[in-house]
Amino acid sequence: MRLKPVILAAVFTAAASATLAAEPAASSAAAQARVRATLAADVGPMPADAAALDGYVAREDWTPLIKRLASTTAPGDMLLDLDWERSKVVNGGNLLFDIAYVNSVWKVASSLRGPVADQMRQTAVAFALYELAVVDLDGLRCKDPTAPAQKRALAVKNWPVIFRYGQSLPPQAQQVVEQVAVKLEWATAPVRANDPVLCRGGVAEMQANLAAGAKPQEVPTTRAPNDLPGKAYEIPHIVDYKPQYLAETVWKPRAEAGRARLPEAFAALLKAPPAAAPPPAPVK
Repeated sequence: MRLKPVILAAVFTAAASATLAAEPAASSAAAQARVRATLAADVGPMPADAAALDGYVAREDWTPLIKRLASTTAPGDMLLDLDWERSKVVNGGNLLFDIAYVNSVWKVASSLRGPVADQMRQTAVAFALYELAVVDLDGLRCKDPTAPAQKRALAVKNWPVIFRYGQSLPPQAQQVVEQVAVKLEWATAPVRANDPVLCRGGVAEMQANLAAGAKPQEVPTTRAPNDLPGKAYEIPHIVDYKPQYLAETVWKPRAEAGRARLPEAFAALLKAPPAAAPPPAPVK
């Protein structure tokens, strides 16, 4: 793995964190746009298949996109993916881009040592917190509240090592991470639209498929020794389900109230004492 691209990525990460933490909290369209432009700045070439990735996005063809981004294993290739993923996140893309970005940052950090690795892991924590904020605030737009609730549960389930790492940080580092997450949500709020990915996968979609004739199918599961006996089933997707959204007059006041509580919520999450300082590890 070439060191120069890694150093550039880490330098960018540190500069971006400082930019976010320094921005004023008051809403300002110009300031929000400035932060988005800084975070979207290209620090290297995009992936060779960037046009194909953009094509998946244009077609909303999420399954092959997720498979492609998750299949990257070479650190140099992941650094290229980071630029593409970050540009989507900071320009208001759906939550799949942030999931991919967090995973990529953490994987790259796991291949490094020293301050560079620590800085990148802290960035992963900040963007993971941002994911929870987006789920909680933009999830208020979903007519089916069970859909965003499922996404939040998945984030907590898939990223325990990231959140435990955040809990193991010293207080000053935690404050920076929290500030970055809060300001990132603030900066992207004007360009985030209704998210069909966030608002899918809930009870309403399951009921729509059942009503159309879908039959539950048993799926193999691996159970822990203390799990209760039982079987797991999934509902096949046989309808072109389109999620419904609440009116802006309904969700926006609730989102603004939730935004004001983000610093307190992040601080509470990171101050939960970890059972033990976990070693850095790959995430799913």
